[in-house]
Amino acid sequence: MSYRKSGPYSDNTSMDDDPLTDDDSKKNEDRIRELERENREYESTVQDYLRQIITLQNSLKKSHGQECAELIKEKCQELLKNKKSLEEDVEHCTTDYNQVMATFAENKLDADKREAKQTETIKQLLSKIELKDREIEKLRKLVPFEGYCQPTGAFLQQNMTHSFIPTTSKDYFIESATSCPLEAKTKQRGFFTRLFSRESVVTATWVYF
Repeated sequence: MSYRKSGPYSDNTSMDDDPLTDDDSKKNEDRIRELERENREYESTVQDYLRQIITLQNSLKKSHGQECAELIKEKCQELLKNKKSLEEDVEHCTTDYNQVMATFAENKLDADKREAKQTETIKQLLSKIELKDREIEKLRKLVPFEGYCQPTGAFLQQNMTHSFIPTTSKDYFIESATSCPLEAKTKQRGFFTRLFSRESVVTATWVYF
């Protein structure tokens, strides 16, 4: 009996598609049980013939008694040879079964390692995506201002209603003016030199220390 050893992903198939898994193990177990059953039947037959030999030996004076005993002995020898062959088959089948199970365990361990590695990779990628989302959200805050950075300050403008200006515009300008997306770095701390509104347009200039 032969078996094929292969990795779970050697041909881009999943572990469930590997032919050396549950089906082969079940077949090997069934074969072993069948051989053991046949072996028990042969042993029972041998014992029966041996009893017949003893019976015939006790009645050698009867016609053909010695001849029948010899024939039975020959039959017993033949059965013993068959029994030995069956035992060898059982041993070979058991070896194949153990090899299949060892391969299955090895493949499962390899699959578990792959799964753990992929899980960690996915976790790292999700973390990177989260960081990118934060960067994108930060940059989006600057888009409505249509502003630009200067060597000495940041000039920002935003169309706003007069009711919005006193409550939120200054804080919003401060948060936006201290970060320069083009230079990809944080500007130095400073202060507003101007913050005024004209026709619903808020203008602010941020000067650094």
